[in-house]
Amino acid sequence: MASWSSVDFTCIEVISYDLGHTLLFPDYQTMSRQIFAQTGLAIPSYSLMQADWQLRTNYSTLPLECKNNDFHYGDIVLTLALSVAAEKNTSITPADKKRLSEIFRSHQELENYFCHIPSDALRALLLLQEHEFRTIAISNANGNLEDDLLRFGIRHFFEELLDSGAEGIAKPKPEIFTRAADRCGVKIENILHVGDNPTADIQGALNAGMQAALYDPIGIYPEVQSPAPQFRNHVDLVERLLESRIANTLKNAN
Repeated sequence: MASWSSVDFTCIEVISYDLGHTLLFPDYQTMSRQIFAQTGLAIPSYSLMQADWQLRTNYSTLPLECKNNDFHYGDIVLTLALSVAAEKNTSITPADKKRLSEIFRSHQELENYFCHIPSDALRALLLLQEHEFRTIAISNANGNLEDDLLRFGIRHFFEELLDSGAEGIAKPKPEIFTRAADRCGVKIENILHVGDNPTADIQGALNAGMQAALYDPIGIYPEVQSPAPQFRNHVDLVERLLESRIANTLKNAN
């Protein structure tokens, strides 16, 4: 695991956030209700959450499209449902599987499962806003992110929003990161990108020339030798940024 010394906080002008599994987390309760309504199977929301963690913990065995976030999240929800059902020695019929796939895909496109913001993420965004620190978001999404964030009440935190579905290019391709730097009008090395995906977020940002930090709140990537530091609480990172800004201000004043 890389140390924080790999990040040059003194030159960071903009912090860039991934959204899914970084600032926003899935609504497992809605998944559970949808499964029960279609199949009659009572699958607790916490079981779906655990299955999601397990899927992401087995990072080294994930197919490339999952590592790149190049997939439809509705299909991942179906994978979680099938996994938990198998653990409970129950099965989902082919007809129900097809219908659930349609329900999950439709919900992700129209509503977005990623609608819960944890307290540390909200506190971090409020601190950044309070101290007028430039903040943007770069997310692999379906083109509806602008409307989704307005509906969730957090769009105002982000100066720029790069939605891969609207941009026509996705992480980890360097173009989406360089496009973000161009829109912010800063050197790309003066942006710190924060995300939960070692490939799409960390490798993508570093390959483009950004700095990066891996958000891993529950330690699901212990085997990943990330070239960027890993952290578990958003407020801790923001406090590092603000402390560095204060130190630089005092240094320049002297």
